This record gives sequence, structure tokens and C-alpha cells, in this order.
Amino acid sequence: MASNDHLCRINYLYQLSAWHTLALARHDGEQALARAHSRTLDLVAKRTRSKLLPQLKRTLCKRCRRLLVPRRTAECRLDTADTLVVRCRCGSAKRFAVGNDRDYRTFYEKPGNLR
Repeated sequence: MASNDHLCRINYLYQLSAWHTLALARHDGEQALARAHSRTLDLVAKRTRSKLLPQLKRTLCKRCRRLLVPRRTAECRLDTADTLVVRCRCGSAKRFAVGNDRDYRTFYEKPGNLR
């Protein structure tokens, strides 16, 4: 189980990455610091064996470690009626099933699983 200090550091790095992406970076070259924070976040999680929440994983590109923000760093579109495709600027795409089961909750979203 991860220490509270590690989780606080991961949370802080994610917030830094989001702030640099949304507030500071207007061009692609200025996002290097935001991507470095995302990479450090991933390394801290791996070294401490911390499990990242699915909501956090869905917002990070695995290829370039960029924070996926619609219309800023990623494009979102419906591929079919039940598949959402989020395409990063680097060209990688994430596919999410949407609309199949509206009552679906991930393990961490279910009541009683987090203490």
C-alpha cells in the first residue's frame, strides 16, 4: 500500500502538469515542463508501487506523457455510437466505451472500496 506522502506527491505533480498545460503553454514547445512533470508522476507511481486511479490514467498519453485536454492537446470524437476516441497531438489514440452501461462504476468509484 502506498504511503500518504507518495500519493500527495503524485497529486501535486498531476496538478503542476495540468497547470502548465492549461495556464502557461500556448505552443507545443512550451509543454515540455508539463510533460516532464507527467513523466515524473509516472516514475514515482512505479517506484512506490502506487496504483493510479483510472480517471488519472485516462487523462495522460502513454506515448508522449502529455495531459489530454480536449481542443488544447487532444481531439475527441465518437468513432461509432458507443466508442469515444481521444487522439493526442503525437498521433496516439485512446478508445473508451461509452453509453453501454450507464450504471457502470470502476472499482475505485464503488462505495466502500476506498477507506
